[in-house]
Amino acid sequence: MKITSIVDIVGGVLQNKPAISFVTQLHTKLSKINEGDLFISSNPTDIELAVKNGAFCIIYDIDVTIIDKEIAWIKVDNINNAIVKLLRFQLALLDKKIYTIDKIRYELLYILNNNNNNLLLLDDDIVSNFDKLQTIHNIDMILSFDYKFIQNIAPNYQQFKIKRYNILNLIIHSVFETTFSYKEFYFYKIRLSKIYINHLLSVLEFIGDFDLDINKLKSFKYMQPIFVTKYLHISEYGKSNRFIIANEDEEIYTQQIEFIQQYFKYVNLKIIDGSKQYIYKQIKNNDINILYIINKNIEEVEQILTKNIPKIGKLF
Repeated sequence: MKITSIVDIVGGVLQNKPAISFVTQLHTKLSKINEGDLFISSNPTDIELAVKNGAFCIIYDIDVTIIDKEIAWIKVDNINNAIVKLLRFQLALLDKKIYTIDKIRYELLYILNNNNNNLLLLDDDIVSNFDKLQTIHNIDMILSFDYKFIQNIAPNYQQFKIKRYNILNLIIHSVFETTFSYKEFYFYKIRLSKIYINHLLSVLEFIGDFDLDINKLKSFKYMQPIFVTKYLHISEYGKSNRFIIANEDEEIYTQQIEFIQQYFKYVNLKIIDGSKQYIYKQIKNNDINILYIINKNIEEVEQILTKNIPKIGKLF
């Protein structure tokens, strides 16, 4: 790509008169920089190393010293905005199906996709997404739960819609475990809450394979329990009648809590705000069946427990 074209696309200012006029590949990761590449960064140390590794062009939004006047230095007002502009330009030249998707199905696709090389999943990390999108020539579809990001880079995106399926023989074994059948497929005691069955079926239909390894759902992080003993040691899955669930997304935790309250009225449920101080003290002072912590993710809760009480056993 020509340096002059890059300057126009990102709306930046060329800070010098370089000897080079084009670059081969564009990267945000230092480890991928080879001679002739463009590097985008706000890190002075990484910029210096990129130049030593042969970068032909630097895009940056900080005050830096031009240490090599032979290469191009393009200053922009905001790195993320520059990345979005470059991606929008690149995607406009490619015929790719681009979808927005909710976080639940994004996670299910990530777990069950079986390394389908025709499908690219993007998260909400703009810098990481940039490097992923530099190798999309063999990709048929791009999906992301970051609606704003997709809207900015691909105005012609589509929404991955969910539908309701004709589910039969439904058995709700627990908050996070169900049995059901759909058409000729039977799902026995899978690690998935009843509220996410339609999400799962839409993903399996999208992939085109209803016979995937459903055991992979053990790593599904939504409505994932941490079983604990009365002394708050983390116990093996199902080895205690006390467990903790957590989520920081308001829409998701509202739905999950409503589900628990509707289908498990007999259980002792306590909701704790994880954004408050002394979370461990609140956990310790609640001797209940289900403790739901909002505004914290499950990994953060596990860290709080392991920091205060030595872990005996495994989470799964």
